[in-house]
Amino acid sequence: MLKSVLKFGLVGGLATLVHITVGILWIRFGLNPLVANFLAYITALIVSFWGHHSFTFNNHNLPLGKTAPRFLTTSALGFLLNELILASLVGLNLMSPSSALALATLLVAGFTYLLSRRWVFNDPSH
Repeated sequence: MLKSVLKFGLVGGLATLVHITVGILWIRFGLNPLVANFLAYITALIVSFWGHHSFTFNNHNLPLGKTAPRFLTTSALGFLLNELILASLVGLNLMSPSSALALATLLVAGFTYLLSRRWVFNDPSH
């Protein structure tokens, strides 16, 4: 399990780097920051899916048509959960926004790892 957690972190780190890089490039090309962020998120989502599909959880035998919708659902839930945790922590003034962001991101990373391992890339017949 430790090996897959490390792989998950590596792919997640790469996807984050792609998100930031693509977003900054689009902003420098004059795109609205919100549009640039959305395009960067989509690009990073593709990197993340392919990385997890073919590297992190590569021992599954599930078709792309089954894992892709599950992954999109997990990603959307993770994003919403991250926003909810962040808004709650900041709204209740429990910690600084930076600390709240870090905590929310770590909690959601754990959630998405477990959901990916147990549902997205889990083949019960394997």
